[in-house]
Parts: sequence; C-alpha cells; structure tokens
Amino acid sequence: MATLARLRALVVDDHPPTAEATALMLALDGHEVTTAHSGAGGFAKAAIHRPDLVLVHLGLPDIDGYEVARQIQTLPLFPKPFLVAVADNAIDADKLRCAHAGFDLCIQEPIAPPTFEALTDLLLVSKGLVARSREIAERKRAVVTSLMLRHLDIAQTLLDSADVISVDALRERCIARATTVHDRISTWLDTGACDERRPKVIQTLGELRARLFA
Repeated sequence: MATLARLRALVVDDHPPTAEATALMLALDGHEVTTAHSGAGGFAKAAIHRPDLVLVHLGLPDIDGYEVARQIQTLPLFPKPFLVAVADNAIDADKLRCAHAGFDLCIQEPIAPPTFEALTDLLLVSKGLVARSREIAERKRAVVTSLMLRHLDIAQTLLDSADVISVDALRERCIARATTVHDRISTWLDTGACDERRPKVIQTLGELRARLFA
C-alpha cells in the first residue's frame, strides 16, 4: 500500500490469535499496532498510545465493545480515534447500538485483507496524508466504496435517533457526529476513491446533507 505516513492502530479482541492476526495485517502495511485482550486493557492502551484507529470486538468478556467505545470517547484525545466495531454476526440492532455507542463503522468477521487496506487508506485521506487519488489502488475501490456507504448508513441512523431524542445534549451529539461523517465522505469523494457506485454515494451524501442543513 502506497502511503505517505502511518497510522497508530489499536486492536481490542479477547481471542489472542485473532488480535495478533489483525495486528499483523495492519503492521505489514507499515502501521504501528498495539493489541489488548480485554475491554479494560483496550481503554488503558487507548489512553497511552493515542490511536488513530481502534478495532473493537463487540463480544468482550469483561466490558462489552459498546462500553469500550463509550469509555474511549471520554479520553482527552484529539483528533478522536476512528472507532470500528467488529461483530461475529452484525445485524441492524448492532448497527443502531454501534451508532449510539460512538462507533464510526460496524464490520463483520472474518475481515478480508483488502478491508484493512481500504480502511487505513480512507483514514489517511481524512487526515490529509494521502494527497492524490492514484494512491488508492484500483483493486481497493470496491471495498472503499462499501465502507463509505456503511459510514453514511451510521450517520443516517444517528439522525433518525436525533429526531426522537428529547434531551438536547444527546440530540446535538448525534447531529455533530453525523456532520463529521458528511465532512469525511466529502473529502474521500474528492480523491476519486469510489468505484462505479459513486452516483449512489453522491446521492446518499446529498440526502444526508439535506437532513443536516434543512
């Protein structure tokens, strides 16, 4: 993977072989990776290592992944890490819980190697570290586009919640996170990263924009 910099990543999974395999996939692309095998350990390492990317298995034995995400967000980290939930069998209910817990994406195991590459490329783009579209390889475009659409799906879920939440602070938090997704996707689109589903991404982004700025 051609990158101009590396990311700091944290993998939180109570199954050591899975955690190490995930760490290896990221490390092979030059990223700095730390692992934790418990929710409490993940929170502690996030505070120390200040990761750009955190992958959290939802089914942790001590503290579930949702609580880990909520706790990590209380840390004084700037910018906030990109939080990815890893589920054994992701369903719509998981997506809703992930959105409320603060996850940016929910993906299902097993994770294919191109997904790791596409995800880190997208984060490098959003950090301004990849300047040209050609740095996202053609073979990754399908995965990148799928991740964009999942990210937009999370944003729409957050706005659905904002429509029914009566607590102003919670509603504003949902809207703020959806706005962040809007800005990220807009940046990613400028790189030419999409495959032939670009019109769908543009349409979905426009629907999100209309809800945010109506």
